[in-house]
Formats: sequence, structure tokens, C-alpha cells
Amino acid sequence: PAGSSAQPLPPPPWEGPQAGDVIDNAYRVVGPLGQGGMGMVVLALDERLQREVAIKLIRPAFVTSQKARDRFLIEARAMARVRHENVVEIFAFGEITGAPYFVMEYIPGSNIATWLDDLIVEEKLPSIDEALGYLDQMCRGLAAIHASGAVHGDLKPSNILLGAASRVAIADLGLSRLFD
Repeated sequence: PAGSSAQPLPPPPWEGPQAGDVIDNAYRVVGPLGQGGMGMVVLALDERLQREVAIKLIRPAFVTSQKARDRFLIEARAMARVRHENVVEIFAFGEITGAPYFVMEYIPGSNIATWLDDLIVEEKLPSIDEALGYLDQMCRGLAAIHASGAVHGDLKPSNILLGAASRVAIADLGLSRLFD
């Protein structure tokens, strides 16, 4: 409007971690794994323990949003409450350049969405044993989340990771709710 003194917000001073960056003097960034609405995930090497980890951060555009920061902390707390082989484990929480982050287990592999897409391309159906094996693990992971006092809130095929030996692990509790 005429006479408005509103100025556009400046671009974030930091565009997120880049390959080679070191977070908290411990985690050397290897590269991006993916991003969603408000978060981004990178693969990193924990140089202290010599293992690969996944690090989730709020995307730079949302760093100044208190609502996004609160939501991010709820996600980290929900994940920290659960200790189960079918739920991605969280290892640490911190902040870098004003962006909160958490370090979690890295599960190399795919996810249920990609697995289903591959079956469609190949014009195949999954075997009953394979599908039930994945479903059983998903149910065990969800039961552990519920037993911890949380609700996932965004369970979908892309949030169900498939690792080695057909291990299923539920990830992305970004829309979870905590209950006492």
C-alpha cells in the first residue's frame, strides 16, 4: 500500500550446512538427504564416534519462526522418548548459526513409498510375507511411539524407512503430539 514502511525480509544469512562443514566440532556434513516443508536432513560423519548420522535442521527460512522452533523441539522430544528398533533413534540436540538441529540414527536404504513405486514400475505385487513383515514392524514402532506418550501425526509411506535386513524404522515425528 502507498505510504507503507514495510520492508521485505532480508534473505537468511545462512543457507544450511554444505558438504565439508563441521557442526558442533563433531559432525562433518557429507551431503543432503532430503527436505520437507520446514526441515532439511543431511548425512554427516560423527568424527568422534566414526559413524554416519542424519542431522535434521529447520530450513533457514523458518529459523526465526518461534512456532517452527517449538514444533521442532516437540519432534525431538517425541523421538527422544522412544527407544525401539522400529523407530529412528535420536542422539543429540543443539543449535548452529541460530538453527536448532538434532542428530539421529542414519538408516541407509529406501522407504516404503519408493519400494511401492518400484513394484508398480516392475508391474509386480509384493509377497504377502514381505508386506506383512513390513506391516508388523510398522505396528511395533507405532505401538512404541504410543506407549511413550506420543502420537506420530504424519505417518505415510515416505516416513517409513527400509534399512538393511528388511528393517523398518519410523521417522519424521514433525507433526507429533506429546501426552502425559
